[in-house]
Amino acid sequence: HPDIALSMSNLATTYSALGRHGDALKQEEEALTFRRRVFPADHPVIALSMSNLAAIYSELGRIGDALKLEEETLNLRRRVLPADHPDIALSMSNLAVIYSALGRNDDAMKLNEEVLTFLRRVLPANHPDIAMSMGNLAAIYSALGRHGDALKLGEEVLTFRRRVLPADHPHIALSMNKLAKTYCALGRHGDALKLLEEALEFRRRVLPADHPDIAASMHNLAVTCHAISDVSKAIGLILSAIAVLSRAGYATDHPKMLHLQAYLAQLRRQNIGSDKRRQTRRMAKPNERCPFCDSGKKYKKCCGKPGTGQ
Repeated sequence: HPDIALSMSNLATTYSALGRHGDALKQEEEALTFRRRVFPADHPVIALSMSNLAAIYSELGRIGDALKLEEETLNLRRRVLPADHPDIALSMSNLAVIYSALGRNDDAMKLNEEVLTFLRRVLPANHPDIAMSMGNLAAIYSALGRHGDALKLGEEVLTFRRRVLPADHPHIALSMNKLAKTYCALGRHGDALKLLEEALEFRRRVLPADHPDIAASMHNLAVTCHAISDVSKAIGLILSAIAVLSRAGYATDHPKMLHLQAYLAQLRRQNIGSDKRRQTRRMAKPNERCPFCDSGKKYKKCCGKPGTGQ
């Protein structure tokens, strides 16, 4: 019975929301196999399962598999749905996210601009999908160095979502994180820090303690702390993010875990270097040659001057 596949797909969605992507993968693969067996090959519900499965592949770092499946989904939907059907825009948007993950930002931008135009034409002006599309486009603008355009869109998206979504909706935190990244790119680290701290507290309040989005917020906040030279705090945040993903069931060789471990190693190396510089500074003699540079001057007349920051 078709409802069996529906239940499997719903369960997969629940697993994904809880960060249990391995369990979600198993359920959605079974749902897709089931639907291909009982529905016509061009039935829209098959495209739905394919798109859901592609999203899970992306979460698991299997970007090549996600790309192949989402392109297939878009082709199927264009073939069987009306030209103005929102599911076509959804597939285009999903495909743009995958392009971005592969570094194909120009392709992603083109698709996202097309999606936003499409949605503004067919949906009510306050529909949440419009905000999602604007946010995706803002992220691509940032990746392409168009930070002014990204800032304008990002602020618009956050205002939009705060107006039309429930106060505890996860997409509000998502908008805060994306806007904070743009602030960082523009050198506005104070604004970014405030927004990221707010987003982390928001996610801790509304999500399970082992949800991957909490780890993502910790990582984003760590990057900003690193940018303002608060390396010790950044290290603590990355350790916490790794612990969250471990509790969520991420394997140690998952791309997200490997990225966090590599960043942690970088932060620790930098912190050791900072500790050594501080120790050397304490031991430096004012009237001896400066140990920090090649000026040949006495320490007190160059790097030992107040405000030099060595």
